[in-house]
Amino acid sequence: MTWLVVLYMVVGFFAIAFVLVSLYRYYWQKPTTPPRYPPDSYMRQVGLTCPDYWVYDASRDVCVNQFNIPVNDPKKCYDKNNEKKFNKITRWPVNSNEIDHVLQGRCDWVRQCGPSKKLPASWVGVEEHC
Repeated sequence: MTWLVVLYMVVGFFAIAFVLVSLYRYYWQKPTTPPRYPPDSYMRQVGLTCPDYWVYDASRDVCVNQFNIPVNDPKKCYDKNNEKKFNKITRWPVNSNEIDHVLQGRCDWVRQCGPSKKLPASWVGVEEHC
């Protein structure tokens, strides 16, 4: 055998090994549980702050309905002028036995002001825990 044939055999061996390892990783090492949506990192940083499409004003620590998304009852849904202040949540995810206590204000808001048959508003990540 010449050195060129040996070289092709070695390269071919590594190519086949690479393909087999890739197939193994793809087919047999898939996660057993689907990823959570929305991810916990999103909920900690953004999702728990304000309802969807509302804007958080950090200087006044309030959520502002800047795009005038309709709510069921403006008297109950706003503190003043399209604004609502929610209590701080410092950690996420929350234990299932604590979730009612931690999300109480947000769940009350979702039930009174959030999505209904007439309104497509939502608070992704919160409403499924209420």
